[in-house]
Amino acid sequence: MMSIIHFLNVKNGDCTIIEHTSGNISVIDICNGNDEFDEKVVLKEVVLSEAKGNFGQKAYPKNPISYLHDMGKEAIFRFILTHPDMDHMDGFKRLFTEFKVINFWDIENNKKIENFRECVYKEEDWTYYQLKRKNALHFYNGDKALYFNSDESGGNGDYLQIFCPTKDLIKKRMKMATITTLHTYSFIMNLEEKYYFLVTQKKKSGISF
Repeated sequence: MMSIIHFLNVKNGDCTIIEHTSGNISVIDICNGNDEFDEKVVLKEVVLSEAKGNFGQKAYPKNPISYLHDMGKEAIFRFILTHPDMDHMDGFKRLFTEFKVINFWDIENNKKIENFRECVYKEEDWTYYQLKRKNALHFYNGDKALYFNSDESGGNGDYLQIFCPTKDLIKKRMKMATITTLHTYSFIMNLEEKYYFLVTQKKKSGISF
């Protein structure tokens, strides 16, 4: 068996879904989760060595909430917010209210958003994030913990390896008075097992392409 990685087109943000061989589901970031319109697409299985070219995904954005429902999922083992910018948490509240999210990963941060007057994203997602971030899990480069990279039998769990952030990076970030960008402090990870990924594409004349 191999893990399956779903790369979703979610407009200007990010969302990746991992079906681990353990049966656990990881969702990394969410965007376009509040969009009511959702193109009907087909899945195309792509071998990693053949993953080249333009798959035409940008023209057909997906709603990750609908996508997870279509997969038949009711629970998410871990939701990983790489960094709290709104294009990575558009649909945050819906995700947590429509699915059972068992573990929530976040980076330590002191980010504030003063107002949403000129923001295209929903303030309710940011407000709900304030509630959930209080009990979020924080992991760093080199960390090992049960399930994400170890298990009771001495195995590697879900084979997730954290490259970033480091504790020193976060310590430096928390001392900064002015927010510039959180990208430098985002989660960067590696999946240390064999996998293949799926891309979503629109059905054209009854033929997948």
